[in-house]
Amino acid sequence: MIVPMKKVTLLFRNETETDAHSIVSELRDFGAFHFGLSDESTTKLEQMEEALTILQQRKNPQAQEFGSREKNAAYYTSKILHLTSELNSTRAKLAQLSDVAHWYKVWSEVSIRAIEAVAGTGLHIKLFEMATGDFRHFNPASVKNLFVVGSDTKVIRLALVTPDKEAALENTQEVSVPGIDVSELHEAKSELLEKEKQYEDELHKLSGRMHIISKELQEEKYRIQFNQVKSHLKNVDGLSNVSYIEGYIPADTVSAFKKMVEHCGWGFSMDDPSEEDHPPTLLRNPKFVEPVYMLYKFLGMRIGYRELDVSFMFILFYTIITGLLVGDAGYGLIYFGLTAFAHAKLKGKADSRYFQLGYVLSSSIIVFGALSGVWFGSVTLAGLPGLRDITIPELAAFDLTTGKMSNSIQIMMQIGFALGIIHLSIGHLMKGWQQRKNLEVIGHLAYIVFLFCVYKVICFLIFKEPLPDYLVPGLAGSIPLMFIFSNASQGLVAGMKSQAATFVFDLIGGFSDLISYIRIPIVGLVTVVLGMLFNLLSVGAPLGHAFGLILAVMGVLIHATRLKAMEFSNHAGMEWNGEWYKPFIGKEKKQWI
Repeated sequence: MIVPMKKVTLLFRNETETDAHSIVSELRDFGAFHFGLSDESTTKLEQMEEALTILQQRKNPQAQEFGSREKNAAYYTSKILHLTSELNSTRAKLAQLSDVAHWYKVWSEVSIRAIEAVAGTGLHIKLFEMATGDFRHFNPASVKNLFVVGSDTKVIRLALVTPDKEAALENTQEVSVPGIDVSELHEAKSELLEKEKQYEDELHKLSGRMHIISKELQEEKYRIQFNQVKSHLKNVDGLSNVSYIEGYIPADTVSAFKKMVEHCGWGFSMDDPSEEDHPPTLLRNPKFVEPVYMLYKFLGMRIGYRELDVSFMFILFYTIITGLLVGDAGYGLIYFGLTAFAHAKLKGKADSRYFQLGYVLSSSIIVFGALSGVWFGSVTLAGLPGLRDITIPELAAFDLTTGKMSNSIQIMMQIGFALGIIHLSIGHLMKGWQQRKNLEVIGHLAYIVFLFCVYKVICFLIFKEPLPDYLVPGLAGSIPLMFIFSNASQGLVAGMKSQAATFVFDLIGGFSDLISYIRIPIVGLVTVVLGMLFNLLSVGAPLGHAFGLILAVMGVLIHATRLKAMEFSNHAGMEWNGEWYKPFIGKEKKQWI
């Protein structure tokens, strides 16, 4: 549910800087006053956060920094970032040396110094690579002083000794020599490895100073927030020593708010937000619904204060649609395992609701994949005892007698459209309930009848089901009622005028929105087909399925999100343009969404 808000204006004496600090401190301790603070950042903050992230990867509780005197967070942050930069540079140089070492390996560790010595006599040693296929039609003896140095399955390596510095060979690619001789390679690598170890050791030592940076980071965040709140203090016209501040508090904190105001000796006014106000949105739902908040944050969706709290329906249908879109129990098990692994590694470091969401969505994929008998797109796995027994025959993706795909796609399409009519109808029911005190509720009920008639037309066109006798009366009754009452909150005449030019497009939109749900069985079918193709790759099957796992995630993000954020939201009247409740709470970390 969306928690009701109260709009509050506080009035207080503000003569000195100390008064301002006292005011802000009291509001911080109250911990429920919303000002609309921004997520302001600074270079200092970003650097400390980066330094902490680096140290967390090398956490060593017993690490001790050299020297007896403690330094401040700025010193440690600068040192950590410098060491990390040097470490990354050293590793890049080691990678380059590895490439050089590989070059010497395939070119028989030829000496660059020897090549330079030969060049001093007027001869030049030029190196070339030729594709194996081209070499079959090439005679090395036809070129004077041309030698085959080495080869592999793809290329033949050639060395040409010639007085012509610009000499070239057809169908070859000239190879440049490294800038370091083979005799110097091992020594350079040893020096770099020693530096790498030194930088790593110093970073491990510094991990024992994480608490200093962490403390300063929280203080810097608070300092920024504190100054933001101070900037919201406004002077009362004509009274230079009196200030006021405006904000919102949840209705259930009014009693605590009045006690705080009485204790501080402040004045205040309190009202319900007007239509012109834009209060923040605070959601309170059962624990099993809360994982949806992570979807809202990830997708940048914000429920408006006067909109519907669709959280339960959002997580319910998102979970169902995800299971249908992926529909491979093998993939679901991998997603579940990856979620469990990340949960174990990041426990206490990341919001646990992200992992809860991962468990819910992967469980949906496992359940539907098991019911349809899809395990990594394998017919063999689908036919195993136990796995075969939990498969619903009507949903089975494979015909085990022929080893080919079944014709369950038609049933899946029926499920997809049925899910669509239920999903969109619930959106209109929720919006109608919200507007039950005005005539617009009639328009929403009429739209449900219209959608059901459209659903029957789709069943006739795709599944050859007979048209019901009530189809024409249903359309003839619902369409006029939609036109008359859909915008009745503006007045009947004004509402009809406002939608006269777009009403036909609204009808077409309802049809296309329902048709959009065909993407559920189609994308699910693609996942099965790709899984079967990957299994034909033999050695490359694991890589293929890894690609399939990524595609499945992209499919969910694109299609499931679209069905929720567009089709359903349009019918439920959601605009997602609200602002989340974000109270001033100082240093204490709380989860408000």
